[in-house]
Amino acid sequence: MRVRYEATRNPDAADDGWLVDGAEYLVLEIDLNPASTVPQLRTMFRIIASDEGQTPILQDARSFAVVDGTLPDGWSAEMIADQLFLGPTVWLTWHGQYSFWEDFWADDADVRDAARAAFDAEVHRMGAVP
Repeated sequence: MRVRYEATRNPDAADDGWLVDGAEYLVLEIDLNPASTVPQLRTMFRIIASDEGQTPILQDARSFAVVDGTLPDGWSAEMIADQLFLGPTVWLTWHGQYSFWEDFWADDADVRDAARAAFDAEVHRMGAVP
């Protein structure tokens, strides 16, 4: 799935320097939380920021236009409380020390390296090399 950032689509968006207006981004994960009282948190795309492809970030989906809505092979859905996550099965069913994203950002190098290797493999499989 690919999206294009359009700065003018979302009046609540703040220019945080992570995105380039008009640029296309590979969607790594979709987080849906319709019960959130904060509109920016209801639908989020996890994408790789415009920092040479190094940082996965969550962004308000209202700031994007869908360029290609095809979900990649190997994605699944997981419901946690009232929140729905769509993303790579290997991330959603992660059996590391903590959750996939907690392990990805972990201080412990062994924990972090395992998650980052899984991240790199999935991103490469989806068609972008981090």
